[in-house]
Order: sequence, then C-alpha cells, then structure tokens
Amino acid sequence: MAMSGHAKKILVIDDDFSVREVVGLVLSTEGYEVISASEGETGIALAKKHKPDAIILDVSMPKMSGYLVASLIAKDPTINKTPILLLTGRAQMAGGITIDVPCVSYKLDKPFDHEELIEVIGRIVKKKPLKSV
Repeated sequence: MAMSGHAKKILVIDDDFSVREVVGLVLSTEGYEVISASEGETGIALAKKHKPDAIILDVSMPKMSGYLVASLIAKDPTINKTPILLLTGRAQMAGGITIDVPCVSYKLDKPFDHEELIEVIGRIVKKKPLKSV
C-alpha cells in the first residue's frame, strides 16, 4: 500500500542504541522514514527541524527524562500537535502512576512486541484512537 506523497516520518528519542536500532529497523521495513536522537535536547531540535508525524520517546533517559522532553514539546506551538508514544521500561512507573503530559500521548512498555509497535505507530499516524488496556 503506497503512502500518499511521502513516507511518514518517525522520530525516535532513546538513550539506548540497541532500542534505536531495532525500532528504526522495524519501522523502516514498514516504509517509515526514521530519524533518531540519543537524548532529549537533540530530539527536540530534530522535531523542530523535521516536523515528524510521530515521536517515540523513552521515559527513562539521563539528563532529561522523557516526561520533561514531552512537556517541552507540548509548550512549543510548532511541534505540540505531534503525537508522542512513551516507552516505559520500568514496571513501577506503569504501576498506576500517571504523570500528566500535556500533549497527545500513548504508552508502550518495554520490552514490546514488534507487531504491537507497528500497530500503535500505524494508528498514531492515522490519528485513530487506541483501545485503552
């Protein structure tokens, strides 16, 4: 199925090189254009420059947490409509604690299934609501 005009752009912000590699590989195989950053500040700059269709953001990063990155993106009118998929690797973070991120966000726990990632990203870029689990 051909995407109209250009490939959807996904920005991956994760300090873990192997996560960036795997996510990049999975998504580019599906026809997405993938841009990646190893930390928040670079990620925000890339988001402003490339205007991605979605951002996959690791919650737990040194220097600047994913929550802080998401709230900075939410304050920037040029990119604050970009859907964000938060990757959480810590069970206790997912365990009933919700941190309010003032932007469109989805959550996926690590380790995640490749099929699940593809489905979630597909829904996000098509702006379809996700079934809450």
